[in-house]
Amino acid sequence: MREHVERLRRLGDAARESQAIAEEDRQARDAAIEAASLDNMSSRDIARYVGLRPSSVHHIIVARTAARQAQLLHDVGVAT
Repeated sequence: MREHVERLRRLGDAARESQAIAEEDRQARDAAIEAASLDNMSSRDIARYVGLRPSSVHHIIVARTAARQAQLLHDVGVAT
């Protein structure tokens, strides 16, 4: 039983660590998608290079744009 406990703990730790790394990678990918979009690269081209559907790329761009605009409004005191 002791070997099961140790193995389960190691695998649980590894799974949590890989989830954190995956989230960091996703955030970096989304930032790169946003930057490419701001430089006027088309959603289709971004999708082709990143390996996502154009609709998924569009969703990422819209969400990041909305977050950026909300932050700007908050920074100037328009939004709470």
